[in-house]
Amino acid sequence: MSNLKENDLVYIRKNLNKIYQNTPSGMCSGCASCCSESVEASFAEFYNIREYIKKNKMEKEIIDKILNYYVYEYDYKHKCPFLADDKKCLIYDVRPLNCRIYGFWTKDDYEANYRRIKESNIEIFNDIKSKYNYTVNEDVFNYKIEYCNEFKPLKKYLTKDERLKYFDDLIAIDFYLYEKMYIDEFKKLGIVEHFINALFKTTKVYELKFQENGAKIKILKRLKKSNIFALI
Repeated sequence: MSNLKENDLVYIRKNLNKIYQNTPSGMCSGCASCCSESVEASFAEFYNIREYIKKNKMEKEIIDKILNYYVYEYDYKHKCPFLADDKKCLIYDVRPLNCRIYGFWTKDDYEANYRRIKESNIEIFNDIKSKYNYTVNEDVFNYKIEYCNEFKPLKKYLTKDERLKYFDDLIAIDFYLYEKMYIDEFKKLGIVEHFINALFKTTKVYELKFQENGAKIKILKRLKKSNIFALI
């Protein structure tokens, strides 16, 4: 994953903003209950968020939170690493599309999507148990962000086709990055995974998830004392 040239960064900002400006508006209570996971983001969104963090000199704060989230992901449930103590989003201006349209699901669509995610997680967690002899914490395994009845769209909820159209537009921007050889494959990644992949070139940090807590603490301390945050 390479650093973008300025003209290419301008291109993705321009086209991301077109998508974002076209997303609907709604009334949110600001409870931050939904800010409890690493949402999927496109490669273009990751680049945009990374540059925003660097511009605002938040690298160390953000990377410390991301490391904690990633390494302890299966030990206990976290809030989003971009959520501040006052329940405000540290990257609100450049937050991913998933955050922007989160409340615009009907309850039936939301529950159906949750069931799909749950089935996928069962497979992932069983695979982890088989490969690493590690049992994911029950609170993590069973965690569910409940449907928000307080959020109200100003106009209407989005249909599945309407939601997918936004994501198709994101893929088009990522294809631009692919043609420019900034990325060599398309993957569905959470925003935390994007940052981890930018910082580390091997699977060793992933394997740290399944180590004893003492090993996790020791390595995390060393990483946080280093200048690893400067690598983004």
